[in-house]
Amino acid sequence: MRLPRRSARSALRLPRQPVQATHAASAGTWIIPAPPHSGRTASETPQTSARRGLAQIETLELDLDEGELPDVAADAAWSRWVFAFMREPRRLLERVAKRLKPGGCIVLHEYFDYRTWRVSPRSALFEEMVDVIIETWRESGGEPDIGLDLPRWLVELGFELRSLAPVVHVVSPSSFVWQWPKSFIATGVARLVQLGAFTQERGREIHAAFAACEAAPNTLMITPSVLEIIAVRR
Repeated sequence: MRLPRRSARSALRLPRQPVQATHAASAGTWIIPAPPHSGRTASETPQTSARRGLAQIETLELDLDEGELPDVAADAAWSRWVFAFMREPRRLLERVAKRLKPGGCIVLHEYFDYRTWRVSPRSALFEEMVDVIIETWRESGGEPDIGLDLPRWLVELGFELRSLAPVVHVVSPSSFVWQWPKSFIATGVARLVQLGAFTQERGREIHAAFAACEAAPNTLMITPSVLEIIAVRR
């Protein structure tokens, strides 16, 4: 990731889980609007920050669809996998844009083609799972391929696009990258069963098919395609 050369004295970080936000913060003031119902409490971030000596981090717990962002003039904003889950993603982007100074940088990581999540050799059950994930995602009000919309919206909101880069991995089961989609399958299929998108029997079949895929020689996984967007407010 190549960012414009500018010292960030204040930044907005929009995480799905607030405790993640302390890992990259090192200087300046970081305002972190932490979404409620993220599985972590906003109080965890100050505790984590204190252990790392990062007293400049302030955490707010709010609904990113409805809540007001803090009244700051930020030098930078960063988020990963947030806009895809918003009911009104453009409205959130407009609110973030208003909090950035002219010349401020925004960096976004969002999916632009979730269906690239595949395995080789091909698995019909795996592809069925991905299709159902996309369907239920949209039914809940989100848009998994929001990365297709964000560059256009940024230009319309007065940003200059500095970099657009795809991020996709092709990995074997021995790769550490394999582990995060694997862990999602373990919990995601169970969630789809709870929602009624799969029967319990179908869920077991998908787990068995993935286990067989992982154990087979020469298996590869292609991750969902992410678009890295770097833009600067004019």
